[in-house]
Amino acid sequence: MKQTSADQEVTQIEPPAALSPQDCDELVEKVSHGLSGSLNLRRTALLLLTLIRPQLADWSMVVLPDSKTGGLLLVGGDDTGFHEVISHRVIDPQGLGRVLRTGRTELVHVALSVDTERSLRALIPHPRLMEEAATLRPADVLGVGLTARGTTLGALILVRSEGRRFDDDTVAVIQRVAARAALALDSARLYEDRARIAEVLQHSLRPPSLPHIDGVDMASLYRPAAEHLDIGGDFYDVHGTDGDWTLCLGDVCGKGVEAASLTGRM
Repeated sequence: MKQTSADQEVTQIEPPAALSPQDCDELVEKVSHGLSGSLNLRRTALLLLTLIRPQLADWSMVVLPDSKTGGLLLVGGDDTGFHEVISHRVIDPQGLGRVLRTGRTELVHVALSVDTERSLRALIPHPRLMEEAATLRPADVLGVGLTARGTTLGALILVRSEGRRFDDDTVAVIQRVAARAALALDSARLYEDRARIAEVLQHSLRPPSLPHIDGVDMASLYRPAAEHLDIGGDFYDVHGTDGDWTLCLGDVCGKGVEAASLTGRM
């Protein structure tokens, strides 16, 4: 405790001790193993933020493409459950935009800048998140590209408070962590994209609704036999008019998208 007056005390939180080379290697492996079991993109990002704080940063967030809207998904901050989609138009092209375009690392020394807000905005394109980072009296903001399989799919943004800068060794460790995390995030992204394509394709093969037939009760439920398969070769349909109706129920050989394409031809 640091005594400031007779009836006021301010708690001083000591920063984590510097990581030894062995600690760094263990942290990189911990991130790699910790992220390997998740195929949910946002959950993987949240787990990454949990694994790297406070050893590597006092504040952090992940920036990822949002395939549904074409914008950018921001995850993290003080509340690790926070997530929001923003437009590409609001990001700084010379800050976060450059990280996303090139995958390069960008380091901003906030304490040396005459305009703290502008320095933060370069890599943190959201008012709430920027305000959170500003309360730390930030010294450095680091943006690291998340690059996997030759493509930069997002960025990891980290902030360190006054008295705790990002030195070259720490940046090198963060880049190693980002490389491992990018593979896990890209796998989750590919899985979600595949699942969404399968869902759209499957819905296109099913009747949008079943017709009403006097004297007949009908209901339908499509549930793949395997939990990880969202699409298959099963199909059903009901069509006809004026008391002359045909109910179809069938299956084609195989599973997955290949089977669904054959179903479409049927």
